[in-house]
Amino acid sequence: MGDEVLFALGKQLAKLTSDKVLPSRIGGEEFAIIVDGLSAQEVDELAQSILQNARAILINHDNPLSISIGVGLRHKDEPQNLFY
Repeated sequence: MGDEVLFALGKQLAKLTSDKVLPSRIGGEEFAIIVDGLSAQEVDELAQSILQNARAILINHDNPLSISIGVGLRHKDEPQNLFY
């Protein structure tokens, strides 16, 4: 059952691929999505969409499963300006 869920999640994430969004499986049950050129709000909306689609996949299985998303942002400013 776990492989089926990973496959379904992978298919959903693959649909996100664009010049600004690059999803990949980094190992085991972990995926990473590299995003470039989106605002923090757009990234939040993307994460919410991923969660909603993943929950729909997880609901169709008998065993309890969960999903979590973490977001890290990189600022384009010069490094010395990030301290102020």
